[in-house]
Amino acid sequence: MDMDSQLAANSIAFLALGLSALAAIYSWYSALETRRLERHVASRDDRVEKSTAYLELEVHSSEAFRFAAANAIAMRPYESTDRPARLPKNDRQNAATTLQHYYQCLNLFEVCSNFRRNGVVDAHVFASWVAWFHEVLDQWYFREMWEAGMRENYTPDVRHIFDIGIRIYESHPDADIRRREFYVATSHLLGGCPIIENWLDDIAQTPQWPPVDYGFVTMIPLNPADGRE
Repeated sequence: MDMDSQLAANSIAFLALGLSALAAIYSWYSALETRRLERHVASRDDRVEKSTAYLELEVHSSEAFRFAAANAIAMRPYESTDRPARLPKNDRQNAATTLQHYYQCLNLFEVCSNFRRNGVVDAHVFASWVAWFHEVLDQWYFREMWEAGMRENYTPDVRHIFDIGIRIYESHPDADIRRREFYVATSHLLGGCPIIENWLDDIAQTPQWPPVDYGFVTMIPLNPADGRE
């Protein structure tokens, strides 16, 4: 083989090697982009799935609120913190209506707690639901019915939250202490979440307006009695 032929053969070999390298780089880049696209699609689908699930939860919670509003008069004797000295006679139907409302609430609480465990709702959203948990716990009839057998129908998160909640009510006569300790207990049961634990302090604050420094949010007490001028 003469020199020209050798150079031609070497050039072809180098060209083939270069093309192979380019093909390998292209394949690697294509695979990388495919994985990125798959992650993006999976992340988007996950967000859509979580948003849809939470939207359904909110829809069902609205139904529970409508049920409570429609039966407000019937449920009123059962919603006070302490058991009334006297209850209306022959009131089994109203008691059953109230119990039905509790089951509606507890089913939603169970779903919401599960969503929190699995990251479907964030801590701020769940903390806002704890206020509803406490509203139900504050009713004397709920506490009686919970201990009478309702608790066995629910998963550990809900069962533990209300078991401890009832013990808090048995231990503290002061309503503010009970409420605050309930948030602390719920935080503890959900892994020591500071957002849940400090929720009552957070909602006692509001952004200052007009601001002292535009673009920087300064929080001040919501209640003027707490120190706002």
